[in-house]
Amino acid sequence: MRIAWVLVLAGLLACDRGVTEPAVGEEGGVCSSEGECFGDLVCEGGRCVVSAEEVDPCADIMCGPPPENGSITCVDGNCESACDAFFMMDGEVCVDVDECLSANGGCGDATYYSCTNQIGAAPTCADIDECAINNGGCGDAAWNCINRVGEAPECEKVCPLGEVTNAVDPQSPGAGLSSVWIYGEEIGISAGEAMCQLRGFDQVCTYAQLLSAEEVGEFDTVTDGTYWLHRVSLTVTMGSDGGWDPNGISSAPGPGGRCNDWTYPTGHIADGEYVEFSNGAPVYHFDKDTRYTGTVSDGHAGSGPDDGGPCGGAMRGILCCAAHCGVD
Repeated sequence: MRIAWVLVLAGLLACDRGVTEPAVGEEGGVCSSEGECFGDLVCEGGRCVVSAEEVDPCADIMCGPPPENGSITCVDGNCESACDAFFMMDGEVCVDVDECLSANGGCGDATYYSCTNQIGAAPTCADIDECAINNGGCGDAAWNCINRVGEAPECEKVCPLGEVTNAVDPQSPGAGLSSVWIYGEEIGISAGEAMCQLRGFDQVCTYAQLLSAEEVGEFDTVTDGTYWLHRVSLTVTMGSDGGWDPNGISSAPGPGGRCNDWTYPTGHIADGEYVEFSNGAPVYHFDKDTRYTGTVSDGHAGSGPDDGGPCGGAMRGILCCAAHCGVD
């Protein structure tokens, strides 16, 4: 009865206005006395309306083509563009993000790691080999640079040794060389250096260079045997057996201890200093009188195996060094 009265009243009002009023409970019409509407309509402000939750603001919107490396979607009735991963919006286009510009792309300390940007992907991280540039700051070729991942390189002193025991074919093993070194048209120390250079080294090792090689552990590679000792610097103190002795007599270097720079064939005037290796351990045999005058009568004659060794009759090898090994 009540809803009928409401319908009559609504009709009278509509007639007074000259319009047709929607029925009670229909869209645009008044709500029933219980606040109800037909179907999915809801009662808001006394009128039956379509629920705002069911209205899709994007239903009739067609968004344009998406940007390259991106997408476009309708959000609340507006078309919005977004970029794919690893890209960012710049105006209306998507550009690649260079992750390496911030915190080295997450690669770590830029001192030791490089960051390489990748288009549309995560950056590539790589350890920097510091040794590839300027020997890693280790210095000249006397130092070996060892790269360390994620940290500063290690510098290791090196002094490689080579051996010549065959004067005919320096690159092949042999029984040793006499005190007179001959190779091709060269004789003496120049012949020795020519043979060493054929082996890929710079020169015959000096005594000072051998000390440097021993310091960095290079003696482990030396073949057991005896080798002529080319001492051109460093005064030594030697005992009665010709070996080094801190309480012995002083012996300065001289051609008399080098078989007159490896041109003297006998033991009458010049002695030949040498070093003997066994399992990487050296035993040096020095000459207490290294003067050489060429005259037997002046007293500067060799005194046998306890004073270096005779030049004549001995066959020994030559040790070769790189120029950077040690100093004289």
